[in-house]
Amino acid sequence: MKTKPILVAAALALGTVNAHADEWVSLGGTDTGFAVHVRAGSLRVTNRHDGEPIVLALFQVRHPDGNVTYERKYVTLSDCAKGSGELVTIGTGDDTRVDHTSKFTAGGESAGSYVADLLCKAARDEKDKRRSTEKSA
Repeated sequence: MKTKPILVAAALALGTVNAHADEWVSLGGTDTGFAVHVRAGSLRVTNRHDGEPIVLALFQVRHPDGNVTYERKYVTLSDCAKGSGELVTIGTGDDTRVDHTSKFTAGGESAGSYVADLLCKAARDEKDKRRSTEKSA
């Protein structure tokens, strides 16, 4: 799943600047036939229900049988800072039930590590953007 992570991270964070907000940006496919896309502009740096800061985005998964599912994935900012932890998949909308988790390591070879790296980079970029805006104000 090696596409251009910098461009995808920019589309996640900036949304309508780099891609239309309703556009799905391809993250590539897996060797088992799944294709993963992320919604441009869907990145959110927010807090989980327990107050833990997270970075979250909306994903579209095309299954080998043609089925398409939508899910949100997040990583805690503390896991981003550590460089390892859990990529958490939850439902869409207001559904915060955990569907599943997968372990990740920054720079790892798994699809989960790639997605977590992407989310963490987008969160860092968003924080840097906010800091620079605050300094110029």
